[in-house]
Amino acid sequence: MPSNQTDGKIAARIREAREYLELNPEEFSEMLSLTSAELQAIEDAQSPVSAALLTEIAKVVGRSLEFFTGDVSAKEASERTDFLARAAETLSEQDIGELQRFAAYLRSRSQSAAA
Repeated sequence: MPSNQTDGKIAARIREAREYLELNPEEFSEMLSLTSAELQAIEDAQSPVSAALLTEIAKVVGRSLEFFTGDVSAKEASERTDFLARAAETLSEQDIGELQRFAAYLRSRSQSAAA
């Protein structure tokens, strides 16, 4: 796959992951120690993403590097998120908030174990 197509795919996956977590660009860029303009350039595929930054993004959003690079098929990723969405459909707003906090806890626990 040509580099510009790869960059575009990675950029789209970064934006998708951010939006799935319901983070606005300002929140997400702050989490990554980037400016909003830098994040915008990355999400618009106007600026390449270093391996180190992509690794940090993967940790922050709780995704594997393969999710961003395309080594995990979009179908597999979609099936996982569809399953979670169906499971959460009947939850109250309070329950969804608790689920989000628990997911953040699991991500931080995984990061601590990997360190």
